[in-house]
Amino acid sequence: SSPLKLYTIDLEYSRIKVQLDPERPHHGRFRLRMLRNMVKEAKWQEAYEPHEQYVQDTNLAMMRERFVPEFLQRFDMGFRNYECGEWTDARRILSETKQYINQDDGPSEALIQFMEDNSAVDDPDECVAPKGWKGYRTLEV
Repeated sequence: SSPLKLYTIDLEYSRIKVQLDPERPHHGRFRLRMLRNMVKEAKWQEAYEPHEQYVQDTNLAMMRERFVPEFLQRFDMGFRNYECGEWTDARRILSETKQYINQDDGPSEALIQFMEDNSAVDDPDECVAPKGWKGYRTLEV
């Protein structure tokens, strides 16, 4: 089988406040369900453009505020180095991502840990991709 590329999006979900309304009447549930189904159905249409929602959705925008362009650029650069087998550079670049968002970045930390655990050398200052590195790894579930 061939490798599958996974795409992700950074979201800070804690920025969204959920408002619960225990007093909401039950008679509106059917209407809400119908509206949800219409929205879901629209997403299956060929004309659906996911990037439009990405740009227009205020909740997505709010959850993305922390992830400044500099952070995204550094992560992308580190990830590309990881894929190419330039693990020493990848580790250095990915370890810098937290300075842009003022907290650890889970994906950066996971990649760093993987590279350190699988480095072809035992030198703590160097991270070397294993011989035959193809730019991807098998995810264990």
